[in-house]
Amino acid sequence: MQVGIMIALLMVLSMASAGGGVGINPDRPLSGIWVDGLRGIVKTRDGRWYLQPDQAHLRPTLQFGAELEILPSGILDELDSQPSADQGLDCMVWGQLEVYKARQYLFVTMWRWLKEPNTPATELAEPNASDPLAIPAQVAKALQGYQRLQATQGGSTQIQAVVDEVGRLVYSSQDVYLVTRPLGIDARARVYHLVPCSTLEAMELAQLRYADPLTFNVSGLLVQARGRSYLLPLRAVRQWGYGNLGL
Repeated sequence: MQVGIMIALLMVLSMASAGGGVGINPDRPLSGIWVDGLRGIVKTRDGRWYLQPDQAHLRPTLQFGAELEILPSGILDELDSQPSADQGLDCMVWGQLEVYKARQYLFVTMWRWLKEPNTPATELAEPNASDPLAIPAQVAKALQGYQRLQATQGGSTQIQAVVDEVGRLVYSSQDVYLVTRPLGIDARARVYHLVPCSTLEAMELAQLRYADPLTFNVSGLLVQARGRSYLLPLRAVRQWGYGNLGL
């Protein structure tokens, strides 16, 4: 229960901070926005998975790019096992939008696979004007040929909250890690593989201003994907030091 409350608070803090950025600069790509039931086609390219949003089902206030790269989460393991992935998979997803270096990403927390129904299209009789319960003519016309999408199996990402981990950024090839500072006797440093997001980009921009490595207090969401652990940082605060008296 406490873990669930902590995850919810982290998501709210992330969306609140991102919302201010969108208000200041409406032309920048959306980041930190919660996506509720976004429909699209999932395709793979060069070992990565992308969601192509169905533009016809988007709200006018939310404009996405042509494709969103799917961040490491529980959906990747299921996507890798899909036999018809080359043709694209119709799905509906829930999660959080992120931006890293002007590219849009999607952190998926829940998903459902969709398929066209086998039942024929809806056919409605002509409305009876004398019947007070009859469907109005305009509504009946809009419903002609309507088919309800059927959801097949889906899943959700198992999430663990990480709170107040103190560490520094370490780079390896094209990956970025948060390596914590070991505290106590026989303590070992923990290593978190960070996923692309606006919080990570802000940490990197802060580091560029200083020659010495900065220390951050980080909170976020820890997930498992493809046999590895990944951390989506939602909050990062720089730890200030004062020589050998501080961090």
